Amino acid sequence: MVKAVAVLSSSEGVKGTIYFTQEGDAPTTVTGEVSGLKPGLHGFHVHALGDTTNGCMSTGPHFNPGGKEHGAPEDEHRHAGDLGNITANADGVASFTIVDKQIPLSGAHSIVGRAVVVHGDPDDLGKGGHELSKTTGNAGGRVACVTSRQYMQNKELACLVDCPVCTCGTWQVGDLQLGRLKTATSIAYHLTPTFNIHKPYLPYSKKVPQMFLIIEGIKMFRIDWQI
Repeated sequence: MVKAVAVLSSSEGVKGTIYFTQEGDAPTTVTGEVSGLKPGLHGFHVHALGDTTNGCMSTGPHFNPGGKEHGAPEDEHRHAGDLGNITANADGVASFTIVDKQIPLSGAHSIVGRAVVVHGDPDDLGKGGHELSKTTGNAGGRVACVTSRQYMQNKELACLVDCPVCTCGTWQVGDLQLGRLKTATSIAYHLTPTFNIHKPYLPYSKKVPQMFLIIEGIKMFRIDWQI
């Protein structure tokens, strides 16, 4: 199983966490909760770029490797990134589950590293007759965005690094597409997006504390132990 996570935040107070999971070639399941929205429908899309240097505006258009017009998730002709709408309740919270076959987490058209964007208005699903209906669904401004990052399942990492103070399956790490767990002196393990582990060298000595920095979304954790 491949997983990805996206942690949303914005200057407008919109925040949330979105999880993606895919088993083999099966459709990808998206689950999440986003708060700080105005009540009602909000366009929800995967955009082509993971660049957020200029906020959500630098994430580019909807992810559309097939070169198709914008549409609804159930349409045959649609952007791959067209995930329709999420619905915020009276408290401004949207909880949702989406299952979609056009947003794989691996392969040439993987969405990992691309941006997830929540829009301010409803997506008309390409059927609203507006000049933007066939490109953006006339979904309004981009109120929150984040880059989706692949992460390692806790069991795989805890077992493979043979951590003396860890039990397999009890802790999580994230953002390992960025690929580095560092000790205080050198790179001890490098985890690739395909979950292979390489051990260039292990500069450990007994009774010397070693430190791993583990990035999970926008948070950083430290795990210390002795070898």
